[in-house]
Order: sequence, then C-alpha cells, then structure tokens
Amino acid sequence: MLIYENSQPGTPAPATTPGTRTFSYDNTPGQSSPAQTGPSSLLGDDSFSAGSESPKQATADTTNPGQDQEEGPRPPVISFAEDGAGDPPASYDMHLSGFFDGREMDAAVRNQHELREQLTAARTGLKEALTEYQVGDTAAREMFAAVKGYVDNPRSPERIEADRETTMAALQKKWGGETDKMIKAAQQVLNEISRKVPGLADTLVATGAANDFKTIVHLANIGKRRGYLQSLWW
Repeated sequence: MLIYENSQPGTPAPATTPGTRTFSYDNTPGQSSPAQTGPSSLLGDDSFSAGSESPKQATADTTNPGQDQEEGPRPPVISFAEDGAGDPPASYDMHLSGFFDGREMDAAVRNQHELREQLTAARTGLKEALTEYQVGDTAAREMFAAVKGYVDNPRSPERIEADRETTMAALQKKWGGETDKMIKAAQQVLNEISRKVPGLADTLVATGAANDFKTIVHLANIGKRRGYLQSLWW
C-alpha cells in the first residue's frame, strides 16, 4: 500500500492485521478482514511512510502588505481550485447522504444496531474532517463517488495490484520528482482522518479505493495546502 500506514510514534497503525476483526462500511461489524499480501495499495506502502514528527500546518499571512494596520488583519486569500477541487460548499450533507443514507437504512432494516451506530459516527467524523480541511465541493464529490464505486464493487487482489501500477504511473507523469512527497502528504491526511473515522482506511485498502487516482490527488493537495510538504524535507 502506498498511503496507508500511521507514522505517528507510539500510535498503532490503522492498517489491518490479516485475520483480525475490523469494521467495514459495507458489511456487518466483526467481519474478518482479508489478508493483504505485498504492497498492493498506493496508500499504505511502508516505503512511503511520512516522517516521525507530525507536520505542522503552514500559517498563512493574514495581513496585506501596505495595508493600514489600524484597519486590522484581513482574511487570507486561499485558492481551493487546484486540480478542479472547487470552493468549499456551504454544507457537506449532500455528499455524506449519498454515501451513508442507504447503508444506515439497510443496517436499521436488518437490526444491525452496532453497524448503524458506527456508520452514524463515521458520518459525523467525516463531516468534521471535511469542514476542518475545507475540502472543495468537486473534490468531495469525486472522492465520495470513487470510494462508493469501490465499496460497491470491490476489486480482486490481482486488480488492486494492477490498479496500483497504473495509478502510480499516472501520478509520476503528473508530479514527476515530487511524486513521493505528494503521496506522503496524502498519507498524512488519510492518517488524520482515520483517527476521526476508525475503519475508513481499512475499507479503502480492502476494496482497492486506496489506489484511486483522484482520491490520492485531492488528499495530497489538502496536505500541500496545509503545509505538509515542507515537513517532508529530510
């Protein structure tokens, strides 16, 4: 896996140990996770682990040079349109509903109360993360659509490995010599979200979504905007 490990010292990695019990967003609680063999996902390969220290978010200059300081600082001007991410929406509820509503309803109908509670908690955690990172509207829509597609149609181990190679080639073409750092930035963002939404990264890896090109690009851009690339110079 290229982006799926927790690099914080003293904190257990979110990756699944073969045969352990884990929560999956498309199955009942307590399902045995499939054993992973080899680096089959871009998000989770040991060779792309982030540094041992948590990156600090870059602080934007909130003042305008030449501005009369008596007027007070002005909000920083931030562009959210990189790679077509778009501006943050007024609400992420529509994106979340498209992924969670049907699953929560199915869990309720099947009397899977624990699963429904976990799905509700995951919805809340993702909403907090999306809001905190100010994810663009298009980026949120594309990532949810991609993950839903993988969850609804999980890839075989062979397909996951093939997707990894294809996506890696596309990322290298896009980012060139910056590829490793961008993947590490995406990994750091996924690690942070995984602490808010336990089981999310497991689902991305198990279904193959951790190799999705657009998802990796958008996560990397979030990390870049938060200043994580600067922490990767070692």
